[in-house]
Amino acid sequence: MPVIKRTAESREMHIDTMIVRSASGNIAFDENMGSINWNRVRLRSDFEYRLIPFDRRVSFSRTKLGGTDALLAFPEYISSKAIVLGIHGGGFVTGSMYSTKAYLSMLAEKLGSCCIAVDYALAPEHPYPAGLNDIFNAYKAILHNFPDSKVALAGSSAGANLCFALTVRCLKEGIRLPSCIVAHSGLYDFTDSVDRNYEIDDFTVKPGIFSVLPGIYAPDRDLHSPEISPLYYDDFKKLPPAVFTCDSKETLKADSYAMYKQYEAAHVPAILYEFENTFHAFASVGNLAPETTKLLRENCRFIKKYTDTPISA
Repeated sequence: MPVIKRTAESREMHIDTMIVRSASGNIAFDENMGSINWNRVRLRSDFEYRLIPFDRRVSFSRTKLGGTDALLAFPEYISSKAIVLGIHGGGFVTGSMYSTKAYLSMLAEKLGSCCIAVDYALAPEHPYPAGLNDIFNAYKAILHNFPDSKVALAGSSAGANLCFALTVRCLKEGIRLPSCIVAHSGLYDFTDSVDRNYEIDDFTVKPGIFSVLPGIYAPDRDLHSPEISPLYYDDFKKLPPAVFTCDSKETLKADSYAMYKQYEAAHVPAILYEFENTFHAFASVGNLAPETTKLLRENCRFIKKYTDTPISA
Protein backbone atom coordinates (compact mmCIF):
# COMPACT_ATOMS: atom_id res chain seq x y z
CA MET A 1 0.00 0.00 0.00
CA PRO A 2 2.45 2.64 -1.20
CA VAL A 3 2.62 6.44 -1.18
CA ILE A 4 3.73 7.46 -4.67
CA LYS A 5 5.26 10.93 -5.09
CA ARG A 6 5.67 12.58 -8.48
CA THR A 7 6.46 15.99 -9.94
CA ALA A 8 4.54 17.39 -12.90
CA GLU A 9 6.86 19.04 -15.40
CA SER A 10 4.96 19.06 -18.69
CA ARG A 11 3.95 22.15 -20.63
CA GLU A 12 0.42 20.76 -20.79
CA MET A 13 0.11 20.63 -17.01
CA HIS A 14 1.44 24.18 -16.74
CA ILE A 15 -1.21 25.32 -19.25
CA ASP A 16 -3.94 23.39 -17.44
CA THR A 17 -2.93 25.08 -14.18
CA MET A 18 -3.12 28.52 -15.76
CA ILE A 19 -6.53 27.75 -17.29
CA VAL A 20 -7.97 26.48 -14.01
CA ARG A 21 -6.52 29.44 -12.12
CA SER A 22 -8.07 31.85 -14.65
CA ALA A 23 -11.42 30.05 -14.64
CA SER A 24 -11.51 30.28 -10.86
CA GLY A 25 -11.39 34.07 -11.18
CA ASN A 26 -11.92 35.79 -7.88
CA ILE A 27 -14.07 32.96 -6.53
CA ALA A 28 -12.34 30.68 -4.08
CA PHE A 29 -13.72 28.27 -1.54
CA ASP A 30 -12.79 30.25 1.56
CA GLU A 31 -14.14 32.25 4.49
CA ASN A 32 -16.18 34.41 2.07
CA MET A 33 -18.26 31.51 0.71
CA GLY A 34 -21.33 32.62 2.66
CA SER A 35 -21.63 35.89 0.72
CA ILE A 36 -21.36 34.42 -2.82
CA ASN A 37 -24.30 34.16 -5.21
CA TRP A 38 -23.93 30.48 -5.98
CA ASN A 39 -26.69 30.45 -8.62
CA ARG A 40 -24.59 32.80 -10.73
CA VAL A 41 -21.45 30.73 -10.14
CA ARG A 42 -23.28 27.56 -11.17
CA LEU A 43 -24.37 29.07 -14.49
CA ARG A 44 -20.82 30.19 -15.29
CA SER A 45 -19.14 26.97 -14.20
CA ASP A 46 -21.61 24.77 -16.10
CA PHE A 47 -20.82 26.74 -19.26
CA GLU A 48 -17.07 26.42 -18.70
CA TYR A 49 -17.22 22.69 -17.94
CA ARG A 50 -19.03 22.07 -21.22
CA LEU A 51 -16.00 23.50 -23.03
CA ILE A 52 -13.59 20.89 -21.65
CA PRO A 53 -12.71 18.41 -24.43
CA PHE A 54 -14.26 14.98 -23.95
CA ASP A 55 -13.46 11.69 -25.65
CA ARG A 56 -15.37 11.70 -28.96
CA ARG A 57 -15.51 7.90 -28.99
CA VAL A 58 -17.97 8.09 -26.11
CA SER A 59 -21.69 8.82 -26.49
CA PHE A 60 -23.98 10.30 -23.86
CA SER A 61 -27.62 10.05 -22.88
CA ARG A 62 -29.68 11.57 -20.08
CA THR A 63 -31.94 9.60 -17.79
CA LYS A 64 -33.37 9.50 -14.27
CA LEU A 65 -31.92 7.27 -11.57
CA GLY A 66 -33.84 7.07 -8.32
CA GLY A 67 -35.56 10.33 -9.21
CA THR A 68 -32.25 12.11 -9.84
CA ASP A 69 -31.06 13.44 -13.21
CA ALA A 70 -28.16 11.40 -14.53
CA LEU A 71 -25.78 11.43 -17.49
CA LEU A 72 -24.72 8.09 -18.97
CA ALA A 73 -21.45 7.74 -20.89
CA PHE A 74 -21.11 4.76 -23.25
CA PRO A 75 -17.80 3.86 -24.94
CA GLU A 76 -17.77 2.78 -28.57
CA TYR A 77 -16.95 -0.76 -27.51
CA ILE A 78 -18.22 -2.04 -24.16
CA SER A 79 -15.91 -4.76 -22.88
CA SER A 80 -16.78 -4.77 -19.18
CA LYS A 81 -19.94 -5.11 -17.11
CA ALA A 82 -18.48 -2.74 -14.52
CA ILE A 83 -20.21 0.57 -13.84
CA VAL A 84 -18.48 3.71 -12.61
CA LEU A 85 -20.55 6.25 -10.69
CA GLY A 86 -18.85 9.63 -10.97
CA ILE A 87 -19.65 12.18 -8.28
CA HIS A 88 -18.78 15.77 -9.18
CA GLY A 89 -17.04 18.27 -6.96
CA GLY A 90 -17.78 21.92 -6.37
CA GLY A 91 -17.59 22.49 -2.64
CA PHE A 92 -21.08 21.03 -2.09
CA VAL A 93 -22.49 24.32 -3.48
CA THR A 94 -21.80 24.22 -7.21
CA GLY A 95 -21.13 21.81 -10.08
CA SER A 96 -23.41 19.44 -11.96
CA MET A 97 -23.33 16.14 -13.83
CA TYR A 98 -21.72 18.10 -16.68
CA SER A 99 -18.81 19.05 -14.40
CA THR A 100 -17.44 15.54 -14.69
CA LYS A 101 -18.55 14.81 -18.27
CA ALA A 102 -15.06 15.05 -19.81
CA TYR A 103 -13.35 12.98 -17.12
CA LEU A 104 -16.17 10.45 -17.22
CA SER A 105 -15.75 10.05 -20.99
CA MET A 106 -12.05 9.30 -20.52
CA LEU A 107 -12.79 6.72 -17.84
CA ALA A 108 -15.49 5.12 -20.00
CA GLU A 109 -13.21 4.81 -23.04
CA LYS A 110 -10.24 3.38 -21.13
CA LEU A 111 -12.35 0.97 -19.05
CA GLY A 112 -14.73 -0.11 -21.80
CA SER A 113 -17.49 0.45 -19.24
CA CYS A 114 -20.61 2.52 -18.82
CA CYS A 115 -19.93 5.52 -16.56
CA ILE A 116 -22.66 7.56 -14.88
CA ALA A 117 -22.78 11.04 -13.37
CA VAL A 118 -25.63 12.32 -11.22
CA ASP A 119 -27.03 15.78 -10.43
CA TYR A 120 -27.36 15.90 -6.68
CA ALA A 121 -28.99 18.65 -4.61
CA LEU A 122 -26.64 21.47 -3.61
CA ALA A 123 -26.22 23.60 -0.51
CA PRO A 124 -26.99 26.14 0.81
CA GLU A 125 -30.53 25.67 -0.54
CA HIS A 126 -30.39 21.92 0.09
CA PRO A 127 -27.96 21.12 2.92
CA TYR A 128 -26.95 17.67 4.13
CA PRO A 129 -28.39 15.08 3.79
CA ALA A 130 -30.24 16.15 0.60
CA GLY A 131 -27.35 15.67 -1.83
CA LEU A 132 -26.26 12.40 -0.26
CA ASN A 133 -29.85 11.15 -0.37
CA ASP A 134 -29.96 11.84 -4.13
CA ILE A 135 -26.71 9.96 -4.69
CA PHE A 136 -27.82 7.04 -2.51
CA ASN A 137 -31.11 6.73 -4.40
CA ALA A 138 -29.27 6.85 -7.74
CA TYR A 139 -26.80 4.20 -6.50
CA LYS A 140 -29.64 1.88 -5.46
CA ALA A 141 -31.20 2.36 -8.92
CA ILE A 142 -27.88 1.39 -10.54
CA LEU A 143 -27.75 -1.80 -8.47
CA HIS A 144 -31.34 -2.58 -9.47
CA ASN A 145 -30.82 -1.82 -13.18
CA PHE A 146 -27.43 -3.54 -13.42
CA PRO A 147 -27.65 -6.43 -10.92
CA ASP A 148 -24.73 -8.33 -12.47
CA SER A 149 -22.36 -5.35 -12.46
CA LYS A 150 -19.85 -4.28 -9.88
CA VAL A 151 -19.88 -0.55 -9.22
CA ALA A 152 -16.82 1.65 -8.69
CA LEU A 153 -17.01 5.21 -7.38
CA ALA A 154 -14.95 8.15 -8.65
CA GLY A 155 -15.09 11.65 -7.21
CA SER A 156 -13.15 14.87 -6.83
CA SER A 157 -13.14 17.27 -3.88
CA ALA A 158 -16.70 17.32 -2.48
CA GLY A 159 -17.40 14.37 -4.78
CA ALA A 160 -14.60 12.40 -3.12
CA ASN A 161 -16.17 13.09 0.27
CA LEU A 162 -19.52 11.90 -1.05
CA CYS A 163 -18.00 8.67 -2.38
CA PHE A 164 -17.14 7.69 1.17
CA ALA A 165 -20.33 9.16 2.65
CA LEU A 166 -22.29 6.99 0.21
CA THR A 167 -20.28 3.94 1.26
CA VAL A 168 -20.99 4.66 4.93
CA ARG A 169 -24.70 5.00 4.10
CA CYS A 170 -24.62 1.64 2.28
CA LEU A 171 -23.03 0.00 5.32
CA LYS A 172 -25.69 1.52 7.56
CA GLU A 173 -28.54 0.38 5.30
CA GLY A 174 -27.13 -3.06 4.45
CA ILE A 175 -26.80 -2.23 0.74
CA ARG A 176 -24.12 -3.86 -1.45
CA LEU A 177 -20.96 -1.77 -1.27
CA PRO A 178 -19.09 -0.25 -4.18
CA SER A 179 -16.15 -2.43 -5.18
CA CYS A 180 -13.57 0.36 -5.01
CA ILE A 181 -13.21 4.13 -4.79
CA VAL A 182 -11.02 6.58 -6.73
CA ALA A 183 -10.91 9.81 -4.73
CA HIS A 184 -9.19 13.01 -5.86
CA SER A 185 -8.41 15.85 -3.44
CA GLY A 186 -11.22 15.04 -1.03
CA LEU A 187 -12.40 16.88 2.07
CA TYR A 188 -12.82 14.21 4.73
CA ASP A 189 -12.76 16.13 8.02
CA PHE A 190 -15.24 18.99 8.47
CA THR A 191 -13.93 19.57 12.00
CA ASP A 192 -10.56 20.71 10.57
CA SER A 193 -8.70 18.63 13.14
CA VAL A 194 -6.11 17.16 10.78
CA ASP A 195 -2.59 18.55 10.79
CA ARG A 196 -2.06 21.17 8.06
CA ASN A 197 1.42 22.10 9.22
CA TYR A 198 2.95 22.34 5.74
CA GLU A 199 3.26 24.98 3.02
CA ILE A 200 -0.16 25.63 1.48
CA ASP A 201 -0.39 27.30 -1.93
CA ASP A 202 -3.90 26.60 -3.19
CA PHE A 203 -5.86 29.01 -5.39
CA THR A 204 -9.07 26.96 -5.17
CA VAL A 205 -9.61 25.77 -1.60
CA LYS A 206 -8.36 28.05 1.19
CA PRO A 207 -7.96 27.06 4.86
CA GLY A 208 -10.63 29.62 5.74
CA ILE A 209 -13.24 27.31 4.21
CA PHE A 210 -13.63 25.51 7.52
CA SER A 211 -14.96 28.62 9.24
CA VAL A 212 -18.06 28.74 7.00
CA LEU A 213 -18.58 25.54 5.00
CA PRO A 214 -19.89 23.47 7.95
CA GLY A 215 -22.68 26.01 8.43
CA ILE A 216 -23.48 26.00 4.72
CA TYR A 217 -23.40 22.25 4.09
CA ALA A 218 -24.27 20.74 7.47
CA PRO A 219 -25.84 23.38 9.75
CA ASP A 220 -26.59 22.20 13.27
CA ARG A 221 -25.20 18.72 12.52
CA ASP A 222 -22.58 16.62 14.29
CA LEU A 223 -19.50 17.23 12.15
CA HIS A 224 -17.99 13.99 13.42
CA SER A 225 -20.74 12.01 11.69
CA PRO A 226 -18.99 9.77 9.13
CA GLU A 227 -21.59 10.72 6.52
CA ILE A 228 -20.22 14.28 6.83
CA SER A 229 -16.63 13.59 7.86
CA PRO A 230 -15.77 10.07 6.58
CA LEU A 231 -12.46 10.19 8.44
CA TYR A 232 -14.41 9.39 11.62
CA TYR A 233 -15.96 6.14 10.43
CA ASP A 234 -15.26 3.62 13.17
CA ASP A 235 -14.31 0.52 11.16
CA PHE A 236 -12.17 1.11 8.09
CA LYS A 237 -11.80 -2.64 7.67
CA LYS A 238 -15.29 -2.62 6.14
CA LEU A 239 -14.47 -0.02 3.47
CA PRO A 240 -13.60 -0.98 -0.12
CA PRO A 241 -10.10 -0.51 -1.59
CA ALA A 242 -9.32 3.08 -2.50
CA VAL A 243 -7.00 5.35 -4.46
CA PHE A 244 -6.28 8.86 -3.15
CA THR A 245 -4.64 11.72 -5.04
CA CYS A 246 -3.58 15.17 -3.88
CA ASP A 247 -1.32 18.07 -4.71
CA SER A 248 1.64 18.60 -2.36
CA LYS A 249 0.60 22.16 -1.43
CA GLU A 250 -3.17 22.00 -1.53
CA THR A 251 -5.23 22.68 1.57
CA LEU A 252 -6.82 19.23 1.52
CA LYS A 253 -3.61 17.22 1.20
CA ALA A 254 -3.86 16.55 4.93
CA ASP A 255 -7.30 14.98 4.46
CA SER A 256 -6.02 12.53 1.84
CA TYR A 257 -3.11 11.53 4.07
CA ALA A 258 -5.37 11.10 7.09
CA MET A 259 -7.70 8.78 5.17
CA TYR A 260 -4.79 6.85 3.69
CA LYS A 261 -3.32 6.30 7.16
CA GLN A 262 -6.65 4.95 8.38
CA TYR A 263 -6.67 2.52 5.45
CA GLU A 264 -3.09 1.53 6.17
CA ALA A 265 -3.89 0.86 9.83
CA ALA A 266 -6.90 -1.25 8.83
CA HIS A 267 -4.81 -3.22 6.26
CA VAL A 268 -7.27 -2.40 3.46
CA PRO A 269 -5.68 -1.95 -0.01
CA ALA A 270 -5.05 1.72 -0.78
CA ILE A 271 -2.70 3.89 -2.84
CA LEU A 272 -1.91 7.56 -2.30
CA TYR A 273 -0.49 9.67 -5.14
CA GLU A 274 1.02 13.03 -4.15
CA PHE A 275 2.00 15.37 -7.00
CA GLU A 276 4.02 18.58 -7.02
CA ASN A 277 3.36 21.47 -9.45
CA THR A 278 -0.32 20.67 -9.97
CA PHE A 279 -3.48 22.00 -8.31
CA HIS A 280 -6.56 20.97 -6.34
CA ALA A 281 -8.40 18.07 -8.09
CA PHE A 282 -5.86 18.11 -10.94
CA ALA A 283 -6.40 14.39 -11.67
CA SER A 284 -9.79 15.07 -13.23
CA VAL A 285 -8.19 16.69 -16.31
CA GLY A 286 -7.47 13.12 -17.46
CA ASN A 287 -5.94 12.94 -20.92
CA LEU A 288 -5.19 16.66 -21.12
CA ALA A 289 -1.67 16.29 -19.66
CA PRO A 290 0.85 13.41 -19.81
CA GLU A 291 1.06 13.15 -16.02
CA THR A 292 -2.70 12.79 -15.63
CA THR A 293 -2.94 10.48 -18.65
CA LYS A 294 -0.57 8.09 -16.88
CA LEU A 295 -2.51 8.48 -13.63
CA LEU A 296 -5.78 7.81 -15.45
CA ARG A 297 -4.37 4.55 -16.84
CA GLU A 298 -3.24 3.52 -13.35
CA ASN A 299 -6.60 4.40 -11.84
CA CYS A 300 -8.35 2.34 -14.51
CA ARG A 301 -6.14 -0.66 -13.80
CA PHE A 302 -7.06 -0.29 -10.12
CA ILE A 303 -10.78 -0.17 -10.97
CA LYS A 304 -10.50 -3.19 -13.25
CA LYS A 305 -8.73 -5.16 -10.55
CA TYR A 306 -11.74 -4.86 -8.26
CA THR A 307 -14.60 -4.90 -10.77
CA ASP A 308 -13.68 -7.50 -13.40
CA THR A 309 -14.44 -10.50 -11.16
CA PRO A 310 -18.02 -11.83 -10.86
CA ILE A 311 -20.13 -10.51 -7.97
CA SER A 312 -20.32 -13.99 -6.47
CA ALA A 313 -16.52 -14.34 -6.40
